Formats: sequence, structure tokens, C-alpha cells
Amino acid sequence: CREGWELVNGSFVFVRAEEGFRETLMGYYLLRRCEENREPETEEQLARRLGWTPPALDNGASEVVRCPECAELFPDLAAYSAHYQSTHQNVSVSAQRP
Repeated sequence: CREGWELVNGSFVFVRAEEGFRETLMGYYLLRRCEENREPETEEQLARRLGWTPPALDNGASEVVRCPECAELFPDLAAYSAHYQSTHQNVSVSAQRP
């Protein structure tokens, strides 16, 4: 919710395997982008939420960061944050606009 998503619906179904009689319970969710819910986040808050170590933030050390969405490498947290916000966050918003 704090990232700007709203849960519209969710449900579960049983999926039968083609081989044998095993069934698997699968869940699916319908989410909608809701910019009103999105809370601003600093680079430090983002890094802490994603589990990056605080020393890399506090001492200004340049540390290579890998994007979890596309696996692209960035020389520092600022470059990664700019990439993530422009590439991954804006794609989901623009995909919903007609």
C-alpha cells in the first residue's frame, strides 16, 4: 500500500497436475496502482527496506548495486534509485493509462 498499490481482489483455485491426481492450491491477486496511497521514500529508507547495509549509506562508499527487477548493475545507490524510479515504477503507472 505504501508503494502505491491497492488490492482489488484475490482468490484461490485448485490446479490439477496433468500427471496423476495431485492438486496445487494457487492464489491470484488483482492490484491497481493508487498514487494517492504512495508514501515518499528517501534513498536511505529504500536501501534499508531492501536490506542494503547501513555502513554503505553512512560513509558515502561507492558500492555496486544490482537491480532486483532486471539485474542491471549500477555504481552506487543514487544511480540505481534513478534507474528504478524511471524504469520500473513509471512502467507500471503508464501501462494503466489508456
